[in-house]
Amino acid sequence: MSRTIDDLILSRDKARKSGDTWSLTAKDAFMMNRFGQRLDYADLSGLDMNYITLRGAKLPHADLSGCSLINADFQGADLSYANMTDANLNGAVLQGSNLSFALLENCELIKSNLSEANLTQAGLYHVDSKDANLSGANLELAIVFDASLIKADFTGANLERTTFSDTFLYSCNFSNASLYGAIFHNTNLFKVNLMGANLRGAKFDRRTIMPNGSLWSEDMDLTQFTDPIE
Repeated sequence: MSRTIDDLILSRDKARKSGDTWSLTAKDAFMMNRFGQRLDYADLSGLDMNYITLRGAKLPHADLSGCSLINADFQGADLSYANMTDANLNGAVLQGSNLSFALLENCELIKSNLSEANLTQAGLYHVDSKDANLSGANLELAIVFDASLIKADFTGANLERTTFSDTFLYSCNFSNASLYGAIFHNTNLFKVNLMGANLRGAKFDRRTIMPNGSLWSEDMDLTQFTDPIE
């Protein structure tokens, strides 16, 4: 039996007072968001929510682990501190969303739209983000580990003090991005576009493959990638 909006608000408020888990269905979440209600700490784990529209939803600390969210629309949503472990977000729209401190582990983000998203201090572990759009996104202090981001677009993104470790960035576009103080450990940057990027203070190790296919060395002139002479 479906619950009314009043039933849902009552169950949410009871859960908040008691500290219990607040479980919802996809239909519940859609209804709550439609009526402008917050979904803090909601348990949506394991649900099939392909193509759902939750634009502007307030989902801080929500549990979306194991969800199927293919082509879901979270534009402008607040997903800060959300648990998105094992979620499938292929083709999802997360444009302008707040994913700060979110956990994205074993996520699929192929062809997802994360442009202008806030991923400050987010954890991206073992993610597959081939062809994802992260242009203008803020990934300051984020950690990207054992990830595949082939051909992802980071144009104009803020990647200051972001850590990339054991990550495949083949043919990504970092043009005009700020990589100030970024850290690269055992990362593949082959054919990456760094035109106009800020690499001041960036740190590389000797296992990192640079855009020209060579391994990084201390005497390497990085301006050959950021400001090449015609």
